[in-house]
Amino acid sequence: MNRDQFEKCIGQTLRLQPHAIGAQGESRDDDWTVELNADEDEVVLKHMGSGEGVVVGFDHVHSYMSDRATGKTHGFLQMLSQIRIAPDGTISAGPLPPRQTGIVRPTFNRSSSTTERPTGISLGALGTLNT
Repeated sequence: MNRDQFEKCIGQTLRLQPHAIGAQGESRDDDWTVELNADEDEVVLKHMGSGEGVVVGFDHVHSYMSDRATGKTHGFLQMLSQIRIAPDGTISAGPLPPRQTGIVRPTFNRSSSTTERPTGISLGALGTLNT
């Protein structure tokens, strides 16, 4: 996300996707806010419950979406990094693994007898081709 887009988040109450991971490994759907560091190309994500924050670059965030169901000053940040809250309250950010591609890999369906040839090829959502 670029700096201009990020400025829309200033003053918003935000929820992270994926949720932050808490000290016990639990998913934390908490409220966050952002502060823009004017001197650097970075943002501070602040946990609204504790006031603790973590510095991240603009490239840690994929996109912003409003959450009008909750209020005009609420939104979501779709993250490219995983935010973690340690037992002592410190917050860190680390990269998420790359997304899986949408490649459909065929699987071969075999009959109950191992001497017969395959009865079809399953192409996932594309259905089954019988031979």
